[in-house]
Amino acid sequence: MVGKLSHSHSSISSGVFFEPENVEEPEALTIIIRRRISGLCLENDMYQRFLRKVGEVSRASHFQIPHRASRARILSALGRDKSMGRKIKILKAEEKCTVARNEIEEYNKIFKQMRNDFLLVYCEYSASLEGMQTVANEIDQNRSILNRYVVSLLAHEDKQRAHNAFMHFHRTYLRQLGNSLTNMHEENTFFRTNLKKIKRQLKGRESAASNPQPVDMVALELQCATALARFQQLSGVCSQKKERLRECNRGMKSLEDSLDCELKLHQKLEREIMQRGFMVDGVKTELVARRKSSIPDEFENQFLKSILSCGTTPKIQDFVNVLCFHNELSAKMKEAKRKLRIAKMSFARHKKIWNDAQRQAL
Repeated sequence: MVGKLSHSHSSISSGVFFEPENVEEPEALTIIIRRRISGLCLENDMYQRFLRKVGEVSRASHFQIPHRASRARILSALGRDKSMGRKIKILKAEEKCTVARNEIEEYNKIFKQMRNDFLLVYCEYSASLEGMQTVANEIDQNRSILNRYVVSLLAHEDKQRAHNAFMHFHRTYLRQLGNSLTNMHEENTFFRTNLKKIKRQLKGRESAASNPQPVDMVALELQCATALARFQQLSGVCSQKKERLRECNRGMKSLEDSLDCELKLHQKLEREIMQRGFMVDGVKTELVARRKSSIPDEFENQFLKSILSCGTTPKIQDFVNVLCFHNELSAKMKEAKRKLRIAKMSFARHKKIWNDAQRQAL
């Protein structure tokens, strides 16, 4: 650029100095003088630049001439400005080449510095890309491990639920069979006792029919009153037991509600883990898309780093927390089932006492 500029300046100056002098029109003379002055100003600027770099003198002030000034005004301005006549100098070809060579060397230094800066920025960008690739690989590994553990946890939970349901049905069925067998034995014993009692009564009535005796109504009324008091006492005890059973049922219902709430919370945590896995997929897709596209600048690199640093990706600790929560929930469910089994056994025992009381009253 400098070489072209100096060449154009030299051509202008040479054309200006070798123009014919027989021009008579004032406008043409004004144009010629303006061209000479502009060429001298340009060469003077080049010379002052060269002297400033060498360190001999400071840069001189520019002498500006308006484009539409008349010839008389230009000559009068040149006559008044005595300092400009001392500072304007026509450069030779060697001086022009020296100035151009110095400017080219300076521009080469600037270009080398810019190239080194570009190489440093490119190295930083490559390092950031490697770091992003490492983070993406770690995300893939953590997500695969998390998916494997979550799938195994869900499968184990389904199997455990099916096994618990079968065991509950089997125990209930065996309990009902045992209760039926006990009831059959009790009914058989009751029938045998009644048969013996009826036989004794029949024999007594047959003997009484042959030997009539007076009936003691006072003793019979006393016996009936005692039996009625005993029946009322047993009725009160059964009412208390029924009230306790209702309280146990209410407590069991509240426990079942709390277990349902905790199970819903557990399912919510599992859904959040799956959503975090999907978020990791989205970040990975965006990272791959940006890597396949054109080379991003430093601001886009910082943006991706901020996304990767601020993203809440699932880790092994999340799976451990979910597993601990699942174990706690299983322990609570076992405790609730144990309490329910105790309540049912208590109800069966109270029912048996009530049946015995009814039979004794009869």
